Amino acid sequence: MKALLMAAVAITLTQPALANEQVSPAQASTQPNPGDAPRDNDDSSRASPDATQQGDNPDRVICRRQEVVGTRLAKKRVCATAAEWERIHADERQATERIQNQRSKSN
Repeated sequence: MKALLMAAVAITLTQPALANEQVSPAQASTQPNPGDAPRDNDDSSRASPDATQQGDNPDRVICRRQEVVGTRLAKKRVCATAAEWERIHADERQATERIQNQRSKSN
């Protein structure tokens, strides 16, 4: 009986780890994962002088390296347009503010 209970608990705890969405390689390189670490290195600093003239273009593609959660060595390259990066950062700021406001209300 104890073994059956332990097996049920083990299965229940491993379900979230096995429930990751399968993403095609093309989607993985273009869609950032909101759960990734917020630290990212902007590769646009290595761009050519012509690319810096396009600084105001919201359709220019910017690729950044993000740390992969669970490992210190692996980094994932995520590419998005400047407008998409702005939207992602605004969403992250809004989520952070919402969490901070909920914490201050609960105290």
